[in-house]
Amino acid sequence: MGDEGFDEDFVRGASFFEPSSSLPGPPNSPNRLNRRGIRLVVALVAATALVYAATHVARGTTESKSVAPGSSTTSTTITVSRKEYSVGDCVMWNQAPDAGHGTTVVTCDHTHLIQIAGKVVLQDTDDYPTRGASVYEARCIAMVSDLIGKPLQKEGRFAWGDLSPTDHGYADGDRDVWCAAEVPDQQIGQPFYGAHQFVPFTGDVRGASQTETLQPGTCLSYRRGPGSHAACDQPHSEEIIGSVQLRENFKLPDVSNDAGWRAVAGPQCAVVSYQYAGGQLPTDGWTRARPIPQWSWDEGNRRVDCAIDTPTDSLTGSLKRSH
Repeated sequence: MGDEGFDEDFVRGASFFEPSSSLPGPPNSPNRLNRRGIRLVVALVAATALVYAATHVARGTTESKSVAPGSSTTSTTITVSRKEYSVGDCVMWNQAPDAGHGTTVVTCDHTHLIQIAGKVVLQDTDDYPTRGASVYEARCIAMVSDLIGKPLQKEGRFAWGDLSPTDHGYADGDRDVWCAAEVPDQQIGQPFYGAHQFVPFTGDVRGASQTETLQPGTCLSYRRGPGSHAACDQPHSEEIIGSVQLRENFKLPDVSNDAGWRAVAGPQCAVVSYQYAGGQLPTDGWTRARPIPQWSWDEGNRRVDCAIDTPTDSLTGSLKRSH
């Protein structure tokens, strides 16, 4: 196996199922740089109080309308006090719609929802709110990249979010947009954490790896969007079954080179598949070696995740065999 870049202790001689060319492969990863999983919206409701609504799309004034992909419009408002932040602050709040609490800056080793990357002060010439988040998107991405210490990656663990004024708040003089790092809502091990909520996480994003570590038994759904986690007892398209490790001097194929990754990691992933699922693949399924992006390789990641894939959300239940 030395010519293929793997450690010598990997099992040799495994066969690898190659999907028919008529089967569609996994869709491209979404661009998380401009699919900010979630936004937090700020609206003025009193001289000293603001309404923050966790939303996908900003709507309305004091009663913000939240629109989740594939859902009807709903109203989700949380009243908290306005405050200033510093770059690097990790921020937590009660996400219950009827909660009347302010945000709390916590140490980053505690559970939080966002980490502040900087502030954009809107100008009258910005044509906000007509142009919405496009006014400050590039600036927020740059700030989050600076906070992490590397360019924000579209396939990575983090995304950018914001605390931004609603139309009503803007009309009453609120011009502050707080840019922040967040965890995209597709990276949690359950169907939906909440269509209008931020995903809790721990740790400081400064200097953190953007490579997501997928554990065996993680199920993903193409229907919900590439990379979207799903509960394995719900319809899904892919199940992570294990991983293999590449050597340091390995020449990395391009992520779009499916044949290259099959040649590199296919036999080893086939062994992992047999150990995990007992050689039982779905009729429309195949074993896949998930490519390592160049940026993840540059971070030091040498792990190739192996998965059993289907072209649609045709799987229900885990493929792991009982021992």
